[in-house]
Amino acid sequence: MQLQPEFIELAPLLESIYFIFDPLIKEKGIVFQSEIDKGLTQVYADRDALTKIITNLLDNAIKYGDGRVDLSATHNRDAHTVQIRVASNGPLIAIEDREKVFETFTRLKQNKNQPGTGIGLALSKSLALLHRGTLQLQAIDGLNVFVLTLPAQPGEK
Repeated sequence: MQLQPEFIELAPLLESIYFIFDPLIKEKGIVFQSEIDKGLTQVYADRDALTKIITNLLDNAIKYGDGRVDLSATHNRDAHTVQIRVASNGPLIAIEDREKVFETFTRLKQNKNQPGTGIGLALSKSLALLHRGTLQLQAIDGLNVFVLTLPAQPGEK
């Protein structure tokens, strides 16, 4: 896949993605919180690829979470990176499974009853790597937190 990066206004992009999920969030009674760093206005990325990553992370958070989803975006000026975090309060993914979830066609036993193919996180990680970024899963304060880190400017790692 050939990326076509551009400077993207991050807040409107995140808002448009949120509105895709708004009816489902309301239907499921999910408490949704978002926080975007005031100093963060743009990210240099392929719009379609970034949308796919964030959409997949939010879809999973809503599907596997238990009523709470948090979305945040920050700019680390020292590291020259942008971080987008999607957190949910579903059952914590075991430490030994945190890398496995990014493997193609991997479905965790606890989620076998949920629809899905096991492709979304593998695709999201591949797209992050194409941007010279990372996608990681962490457990923070009892939440599963997916952390997407991208270079803030073209040519940065």
